[in-house]
Amino acid sequence: MGGLRRPVFLVAVALVAVAVLIELGSLALPQQAQQPGAAVAALCAESSPPPGCASPAGRADLTNQVEQAQLTQPPTPGLGVPAIVLVDAVLLLVLLVMATALVVPARIHGRLQGIVGAVVSVLVILAAIATAFRALAQLVLMVSLLLAFPFGTIVYLVIWGFFPRGAAAVALGLLLLIKIVAAICLAAAHQAFATDKGLLLIVAASLVAGLVVSFLHGFVPGFLVSITDAIAAIVVAIIGVIVALLSLGGSVVSVVRAVRPQV
Repeated sequence: MGGLRRPVFLVAVALVAVAVLIELGSLALPQQAQQPGAAVAALCAESSPPPGCASPAGRADLTNQVEQAQLTQPPTPGLGVPAIVLVDAVLLLVLLVMATALVVPARIHGRLQGIVGAVVSVLVILAAIATAFRALAQLVLMVSLLLAFPFGTIVYLVIWGFFPRGAAAVALGLLLLIKIVAAICLAAAHQAFATDKGLLLIVAASLVAGLVVSFLHGFVPGFLVSITDAIAAIVVAIIGVIVALLSLGGSVVSVVRAVRPQV
């Protein structure tokens, strides 16, 4: 770590930590669902209303089905943006391990690096698998409802047809800016960071994850964004598993090297 520009490096670490906090905070993004009566009224006012709109009894039946669906499957925030934390958590771990090397003796740091890295990598892998299965289950449900015209389609539109794409786009743009600045800071802090293949791979994976989510949010009509958001979460979870596995392999090697002299 000789020649390291510590203030610049610590700024990079802080920026990645801010990105992780933003991704976790994106869980609070509201997915606004219309009131059942208002949603049914809006659908029935369209040029091609679904069956059941012609009579008050039919409208009441549609409204009742939507209410029941909302009780069993309440509106949820997006899955894509929070899933990026699966990649950025590994990046933050790597940078924190480097930062601790500035204050922790090398003998202790070698053991600590391997153990902490292995534990965090396993936790990230488990979280990524859980995220992928959750997104897959929601994806299957949304597609099934969307194709079950007319009642299932109405239920889908009321629950998932109002994705907060604007708020998600702002969060993704901010995250991209923060990560680019963090990457520049790392390169400026020490030239070795610019040639570290493992670190470059993780940074690239983080940027790709954000671009995947942004692309899948942007190329479909608004009422389909919830579906592509679930697809994005699955893709990002797979990227997270790959990155965590690479980190786990490096952590195991660090543990072996730290223990070998004692054998």
